[in-house]
Amino acid sequence: MLFTVEKRKALVGKLKGKTVYYAKPAPTQTLSLRTIANDIADSCSLTAADVEATLHRLSYVMKRELMSGKRINLGDLGIFSVSFRSQFVEKADDVDARKIKKPRVVLRQNKEMRMWAKDITLAVEDPKNFKTKKPGDHNPDPGNPGNNPGSGL
Repeated sequence: MLFTVEKRKALVGKLKGKTVYYAKPAPTQTLSLRTIANDIADSCSLTAADVEATLHRLSYVMKRELMSGKRINLGDLGIFSVSFRSQFVEKADDVDARKIKKPRVVLRQNKEMRMWAKDITLAVEDPKNFKTKKPGDHNPDPGNPGNNPGSGL
């Protein structure tokens, strides 16, 4: 996975006011639902249209259930839930819906997905500053997670 080196002025902390540099994931291709459906269909008995329809329905069901406050456990992917930030107030009676900020859907990764993340090889995008970080054994075929002997798939 490539990353770029970005710079900005630090607003807080011991580097406040100084120019600081940090790593940021490099822009990359976004896979479409159709591409994912075709990939899944290539390895099972379903057609791409069946897979795509199933994923569309999953999206609909997830939206409905998350909006009602339920969590959704999707196995190896993890658990989806709704979270939000809330303004602090001094009295319990002052807490109401107006104090809630930015509801968002979050994914709490399961152990398997966290393990996959450890296998990502990182490299800086700028060739003149090329550095590679390999955090442990990585999958020799990133397109096939089942090819990794330690993946449990």
